[in-house]
Amino acid sequence: MQKIKIIFVLLCFCSGNAFAQFFDEEYDEIEEFEKIDSVVPPQKASILLLDSLTAYSKIFLGAPYRYGGTGVAGFDCSGFMQHIFKNFGINLQRTATAQYLSHTHIDRADLRKGDLVFFEGRRRKGNIGHVGMVVSDSIENGAFKFIHTSVTNGIIISKSTEPYYATRYKSACRVIEIENNIATENTEIH
Repeated sequence: MQKIKIIFVLLCFCSGNAFAQFFDEEYDEIEEFEKIDSVVPPQKASILLLDSLTAYSKIFLGAPYRYGGTGVAGFDCSGFMQHIFKNFGINLQRTATAQYLSHTHIDRADLRKGDLVFFEGRRRKGNIGHVGMVVSDSIENGAFKFIHTSVTNGIIISKSTEPYYATRYKSACRVIEIENNIATENTEIH
């Protein structure tokens, strides 16, 4: 009877978010084996796509965290990014590390809306453990707002200046590049 109680307690303890809290948001062990053939150059698009992308992501505010989740029933951080971009025809790799390795890196000073931002995991081993997307219209002194999936609060918008994220920021990648001629074509007077 004692064994059954112990197993029951372990099952309850290890289900849902309690289990996920002992791991970084990503699959550190799996990421080592995910093959990245080459860096994908940013796709050319208009500023309207970036606005649509960030507006669409905000629809999911408050959606729950789910370890390994890639759909509306629950997301992990990279699953959320994959879902958002896929809705606009852009395929991202499954894990945060793979997303980090497969896209063009940019300086923090060059960040803009729609860029992916990466953070070190909770274990502080220098590995990528979390990803979000910049939703700020302007970036000042490297500070930005980003949407992401939090283990405890689900999908939220956070500030890069919050101590937890400020000390763990690693890098950023650009998935979508704005084409200048698209913006100017729409404002041309005939």
